[in-house]
Amino acid sequence: MKDKSQVIERLRIGLLLRDSSGRLTYEVDKFPCEFYSSIKKELSVHFKLQPQRPTIEGLDVYFQTFTSGLNHIGIEWDNWSGLTVVAENKRAEPLIRKIGDYLEQRFCEIND
Repeated sequence: MKDKSQVIERLRIGLLLRDSSGRLTYEVDKFPCEFYSSIKKELSVHFKLQPQRPTIEGLDVYFQTFTSGLNHIGIEWDNWSGLTVVAENKRAEPLIRKIGDYLEQRFCEIND
């Protein structure tokens, strides 16, 4: 199966892309799953995100949907893509860019 995602911008740590469904996504490949819960909590506090349902946990996937006003986003992890933050509606695209910028800065601090 061919990957139909389209890279918009390669950043220092992650990628800004449109996934195969056309959703704007910030992705960090090889993000360790053991940090999913802590980064999800950090993002929800920093960006005042409200969870819409409990985290779905599988053997190789975690995801949860959040809202901020009319913005709907998913904070997800799987063993193929790593950490992804996905705009679940068009209104959320500017928020995805802000979260991507925040995570780029955050991860660069850790790596430097």
